[in-house]
Amino acid sequence: MNLHRIAIPVFNDVCSVDLEKTEKFYFFDLDGFEIVKESLLVFPSEKKSEMPKWLSEQTVNEIITGEIEEAVINSFLQNKISVVMGAPAIEPKNLIEEFIHQMEHQQQHQHGGCGCGSGGCGDESEKNCDDNEESCGCGNGGCH
Repeated sequence: MNLHRIAIPVFNDVCSVDLEKTEKFYFFDLDGFEIVKESLLVFPSEKKSEMPKWLSEQTVNEIITGEIEEAVINSFLQNKISVVMGAPAIEPKNLIEEFIHQMEHQQQHQHGGCGCGSGGCGDESEKNCDDNEESCGCGNGGCH
């Protein structure tokens, strides 16, 4: 089992678009693209300045959030936590499901997932996919 722990900061029961307002964190443990465990932990307000370190202590590998300053991103990276930013203020479960779907989609296209073997579906440099079509032009479907 290769677990990957993702943290989603929460304010008013949706993804916090501002880390400063985070009240709690939802944690999703993934094995590949499957959620194997979900948990919720109230974020100690006295730890606001130590959020990246605190999350690292919770064995987090990645955080999905809204807005984030570059200095804060660097602090997460120093704690070996990758950052996905620009997330909308939606429920954490919906957000993680959307994130997993996007990860699966990216992996399929990196490995020629539509069956044509080009490996470049959706890749701007390859221009294999037409934004108006549901395939890379090979007729197998699977892109987008």
